[in-house]
Amino acid sequence: ITNTIFMKKFLFFLLFLPILSCNTLIKGNSKSIDYNCPIVFFSANEKFFVDTLDNSSSLDDIFIKAELNNFAISKKCRQNEDLIIIPLDILIILKPMEILANEEVSLPLYVSLLDQNDNIIETQYFMTSGSVKANSETGAYIETDITDTLEIISNKFGISQVVVGFMLDENKRELLN
Repeated sequence: ITNTIFMKKFLFFLLFLPILSCNTLIKGNSKSIDYNCPIVFFSANEKFFVDTLDNSSSLDDIFIKAELNNFAISKKCRQNEDLIIIPLDILIILKPMEILANEEVSLPLYVSLLDQNDNIIETQYFMTSGSVKANSETGAYIETDITDTLEIISNKFGISQVVVGFMLDENKRELLN
């Protein structure tokens, strides 16, 4: 009988252990405080992006042009324990050319976090994607807006500026100039 009572108590303990653990986790997440959002800039040199067929260096092979157009911080920046979280919404305008290899497009971005003296504290990399829209009557691809939220998470404090740009290789830089 004592063994059965012990097993019942043990099972009872096992059933309520997850509830106690979740309660502790929920209380731990409540330490989030507002953080002063940094100023956001687009890089002058990497505000535009082009992509070509087979990584060509010919202007005739460009199938997509993209431009960083706008941004917003629609949610509050916050600090949670030792992390800073900056939710940055971005708007990218895609302009398809006559040829289009695929309607799905991936765009590589970087975000540099700077201090008040314009020193780079940290750089993070993101990939945003979307589909190029087509005109329903003609089937031709049309200018398309892509919106995405970059969730910038850092353990570095003293961020006063954020610079966003497209990641470009030398071939793409030459095509843009």
